[in-house]
Amino acid sequence: MSPRRNASHLISVLGYTLPRLHEGKEWYIDFYSLDPSTGEPRRKKFYIPAMKNKRERRAFADALIERTASKLRIGWNPWVLNENIRSSTPFDEVLDKYLSNLSSSYRKSSVNNYTSRAKILRDYISTLSAPPMYAWHYDRAFVNDFLDWILTKRKGSARTRNNYRGWCSALGEWKHINLYSNGVSSIDKYLCT
Repeated sequence: MSPRRNASHLISVLGYTLPRLHEGKEWYIDFYSLDPSTGEPRRKKFYIPAMKNKRERRAFADALIERTASKLRIGWNPWVLNENIRSSTPFDEVLDKYLSNLSSSYRKSSVNNYTSRAKILRDYISTLSAPPMYAWHYDRAFVNDFLDWILTKRKGSARTRNNYRGWCSALGEWKHINLYSNGVSSIDKYLCT
């Protein structure tokens, strides 16, 4: 199989190609990744900064390739505009962390209420043909669809919908505060640019 055909096959199966180093006048790493906004693969380049010697530069490039490949494997996408790589945390894990943090900071009745709402959110997710896989999928469009489902499919009242709206906002705020931190490595900072 030709390299170009192999790359298109990898994109169709994995959603990305593996990063490769290109040495020349400018050194860079490139790979293709699906752009969720268009559904088409786009090329991403990371330029390797000049260093004292080729050995240091190659070591930096190897570390960047390894880090980029591991991030791609766990679902990171360079075309998703988020503040941190942690946005590729699986959404189920986000809900689990949210529920585990509830028990220590709220009354028992509030914990029961929020746990019930999270269960209903999971029920909604189970009805979707393309469920949210990662934290960055939890966005305004997803929440609006969930609230419409509460109103139409579950036959909830406008008051119920508004109560869920407040809870979804709190969940989104919790996700933002707890998933995005400043403690990232220098290579992670390089990947975030």
